Amino acid sequence: MKLLLVEDEIHVLKSLEQKILDLNQDYEIIGTASNGTKALELIRKQPPDIVLTDIRMPGMDGLSLIREMTDLCPDAIAVIISGYQEFEYAKQAMSMGVLDYLLKPIDIRELDECLAHCRERHKEQQAKKRTNMVSVMMNEEKMPVPLRADGTYVILYLIIGNPLQSADHIIHPSVPYLPSEAVEERIHRVFATAGECYCFDGIFTNEKAVLLHFSRFHPDSFRLRLQGLPQALAAELSFTVTVYADFRDQIDNLGNALKKCRAEAAQSVLLQKSTARFAQDGFLPSNSKSITNEVISRYHLLLDQKQFDILKNSVHQLFEQWQEITRPVWFMEQDLVYLLDSLKYAMSSGTVFEFNSQFYIEDIISTALDYENLEEHFYRLLLDLFETSAPVKETSADRLLQTVVEYFERNISSNISLQMLSERMNVSQVYLCRIFKKQTDLTPIDYFVRLKIEKAKDMIRNYPNMPLKEISETLGFSDSYYFSKVFKKIMGVTPSGYKKSLGPF
Repeated sequence: MKLLLVEDEIHVLKSLEQKILDLNQDYEIIGTASNGTKALELIRKQPPDIVLTDIRMPGMDGLSLIREMTDLCPDAIAVIISGYQEFEYAKQAMSMGVLDYLLKPIDIRELDECLAHCRERHKEQQAKKRTNMVSVMMNEEKMPVPLRADGTYVILYLIIGNPLQSADHIIHPSVPYLPSEAVEERIHRVFATAGECYCFDGIFTNEKAVLLHFSRFHPDSFRLRLQGLPQALAAELSFTVTVYADFRDQIDNLGNALKKCRAEAAQSVLLQKSTARFAQDGFLPSNSKSITNEVISRYHLLLDQKQFDILKNSVHQLFEQWQEITRPVWFMEQDLVYLLDSLKYAMSSGTVFEFNSQFYIEDIISTALDYENLEEHFYRLLLDLFETSAPVKETSADRLLQTVVEYFERNISSNISLQMLSERMNVSQVYLCRIFKKQTDLTPIDYFVRLKIEKAKDMIRNYPNMPLKEISETLGFSDSYYFSKVFKKIMGVTPSGYKKSLGPF
């Protein structure tokens, strides 16, 4: 928690600083000021979480500071410091939304209770902001705070690693989760002149959306500062970071603006490279279509004649070309899906099973570390999909399905990826998906997720007093929001909605 102390009596200020340090809590005093005017200068440079201010000071007093601060930094929590003779001022301040007040001389126990109260209020604000902002992105709710008409708003959309499209990655993210607080802290360090900062989770666990407000905005200075943000975050996370930025004087529909930024950010992702891109620079070039009919015919012929060495070299040439022109991941994904679909159509001889090209390409792209890694995965995928000529034995398929289902039931609280499962069962991912698709019309992970949700329904019915957060953690979900999102996707209603539908217990 970042604290700003505003007090004109130097001995009171020093005493307050020492008592905060004596509390030995996670509080950081980011500045001190002797009046409201100096305090506002500090707030503009680095917005605090809590402002403890005296009421009567020379120049701008505490009440005027609180009025100005409400416009400049609406999320900051105000606490006033007053003497007994100033109680009427204190009451007036409380009517302005001040959370608490401390009487001089300040008692350390009262200070501890006051700051603990502020911490709880701050957590409530952040939780409400994040929950509502996700709904804003899905156009289910409006912005939880009114957008200001003055200044400039900047939308930043961050994608860590490669873009993820499959709901499987909600359960099994391939990149570490980045807390919103860590992003906000970094943003405030990079953009010292920013006012309000709202950071919230994007569509998937590896995405963040940020809304910034600037009262004074200089595009060139902003661009210069933003260039270093992806590299700094990438160094901390050991994954590439893509940032797409759009700045506007006003935002008519925040949900639509966020979705547009997300789509543009996804198209800007490059393997092995962290980048920052601006909406004002125009659309990213597609680098021309690279999968021609000649390419499809060559791959078809090489697979049909089992010329795998030449096929591997052809795949290498394709990815070498993409690496040379730094082809964005989104365009490579479209190319590879088109190539797979074309080969599936060309080789529809009865030995090639029906499969979802998008699913397989998304899977190998989301985990690819570089062009060479993606190249190898794609070559192996081609062999798994098209090289198999022997039909699947029904008995072995039934036995494998039963073994996997039993494994799922024994490990319902675990996170199991398709790669982990295929290695455990000692079969290829393609073969495993083929069996499940034929027998259940689901992928293995889809089946496992639905098994988790069925277990969640049982727990909600049988243990009505168990918090939903505890249920989600028991079933291996890393975040209760994603648990709710998956539950609603499958059941059509949120866990809390499902619980209400069961009636009183």
